[in-house]
Amino acid sequence: MGNLVKSLALALILIMALSIASLLIVKPASAQSIPTPSVPEFTLKFVDASYNVPTTSSIDPYTGQNVTVEGYHVENRTIELIIKNQPLTSYRQNGEGVSFYYNVREKGHYEENWTTIYTVDNYFTAPSNTIYTTLTYSLDPNAPPWLDNNLPSGGQLDFQVEALIGYIGRTIGFASWYFTGQESGWSNTQTVTVPASSVSPNPTSIITPTSTPTVPEFPTCIILPLFAVIILLSIVFIRKRITEKIASPLIFSSFRMH
Repeated sequence: MGNLVKSLALALILIMALSIASLLIVKPASAQSIPTPSVPEFTLKFVDASYNVPTTSSIDPYTGQNVTVEGYHVENRTIELIIKNQPLTSYRQNGEGVSFYYNVREKGHYEENWTTIYTVDNYFTAPSNTIYTTLTYSLDPNAPPWLDNNLPSGGQLDFQVEALIGYIGRTIGFASWYFTGQESGWSNTQTVTVPASSVSPNPTSIITPTSTPTVPEFPTCIILPLFAVIILLSIVFIRKRITEKIASPLIFSSFRMH
């Protein structure tokens, strides 16, 4: 019995020693030779691309019946986090690819605790190949849960960004993830405000208004001369009538004399 206990204890010690050795082999202490990135510069922007789809009607080609598809509202509100990239060319060190990463964390403006969006086990986000890296986070309730999707209109969110240079590996013994490299530390806090939502019409009752003909309005510069012409013509007509009335007896008298 004693020999069995000793054998089990020896096997346990051997397993622990192998696990520690694997950690030392897979994760070498070489972070000092990796450069430290600068604290990232970034800006925030709220984007509301929501829209209404109107109600449509069509004739079913097989039954001839009128088919109506009710309209609906599509909610598409996002927050864009735009980071100014830092130059870095990936290279290999100790058989590992050294790369540039970003990590982001957020919180409600009036709370204390931060929520980290990315972690080493689901990988940090990599920069783009352009001058800026744009990260988009949806406020849709059906979006992934790394943002507070219940953010109300007028609510505020705080963001911080961190830059990392190094590589991500995985241990053999416990299959856990780790990061080896340098971190810039978290940036200053940037705050974005969700504006009040505009009142949208009921998408099921969107009707194209019928245009009502309007009576054209004549400008004053046309009305005044037209009015003057009418008065002048009236005067001419009246004078003509008076002249005809005066001339009529004279013509009759002359006819009788003859």
